[in-house]
Amino acid sequence: MSSAQRAPTTDELLAMAYADGELSADAARDFEERLQREARLRVLVADQQRIAVLARESAPPEPLRLATLLVERDAPQMALLLAGRVLLVVAALWAVAWLALCCVEGAWRPPIAGAALAATAGLALLTWRAWNVRRATQHLDPYRDLRR
Repeated sequence: MSSAQRAPTTDELLAMAYADGELSADAARDFEERLQREARLRVLVADQQRIAVLARESAPPEPLRLATLLVERDAPQMALLLAGRVLLVVAALWAVAWLALCCVEGAWRPPIAGAALAATAGLALLTWRAWNVRRATQHLDPYRDLRR
């Protein structure tokens, strides 16, 4: 009987579970002790890890991930991301300048409200972008029907 036709051994099942991270903490610790002593087990785990890597590399992207990438790379979405980030950087620089000028007596200080306004606008743009991405890809989310 070839290996493709026979049922997996207990060690092979343990190696699969270990490679997939499915063993409990105690079982994993016991298995790792055996791995140190048994070269055959190390080969079984390495084979399972190799199979997992091959499966990941050969599988097409999931529809949700592909749709998310397409939406994220859309020109208006990229503009929202850039504008949001620029506004947050401006807000941070404004706040740093305000703090630095607080230490100089008699120096003009830009109103701190400008930093707050820039930060609020930047966060609003980033939130709007995240909402747009979520709205555009929600129909592909495999977890959308689960109740938490």
